[in-house]
Amino acid sequence: MDPSPGSTAMRTVRFGLGRGLRIDADITQHKHLLVGLYELELNRWLRRLCRPGYTAYDVGGQLGYDALVLAKRTNGRVITFECEAIWCRSIRRALAANPALGSRIEIVEATVADRDDASGTIVTLDAQSAEIGWDPDIVKLDVEGAELKVLAGAARMIERRHPHLIVEVHSAELELACGTWLVRRGYRPRVVSQRRFLPDRRPTIHNRWLVAVGTW
Repeated sequence: MDPSPGSTAMRTVRFGLGRGLRIDADITQHKHLLVGLYELELNRWLRRLCRPGYTAYDVGGQLGYDALVLAKRTNGRVITFECEAIWCRSIRRALAANPALGSRIEIVEATVADRDDASGTIVTLDAQSAEIGWDPDIVKLDVEGAELKVLAGAARMIERRHPHLIVEVHSAELELACGTWLVRRGYRPRVVSQRRFLPDRRPTIHNRWLVAVGTW
């Protein structure tokens, strides 16, 4: 998605996994999302990995769409992490507009990294898991180049729970580094490439996903 929302209004997603969701979206920037074309490449994986009762972390919340989809697919608890105040406001509006799902979603307004900050503005997933008292069944990361740091800060939780992981990678170097990191922890990550037909607008030339199925 675009790094900052423009002129937004509450709109309904018409098709796809998010059909029926109400999102605080810009009609120009987010038209693919509104017509069900956003990240189509991941749909089959989300259908497969999101089971009823699962819990999830959504790291890089932006509009709140992914958190709402995870809640819709699992009917479980979701924590969405977002560091930008403007996006957090969009997420809160989306949660209020989807109360049945929004009641199961918690927002953590902080940067997720490989170490914690005493102020609470920078957190690790390891520390967050310890604080809330449970580990997620599925984690989705979209952190614009910080993906290896986020994984490093989640090492204990990942080794303990071995959740399903969907990691968006923003360079060939990061894809290799994250893939290697996951393999060393017993995963067999699969590369999911962008579609060629009506592709989403992406911030970098090399922008794909690593999908790593958990083994608990």
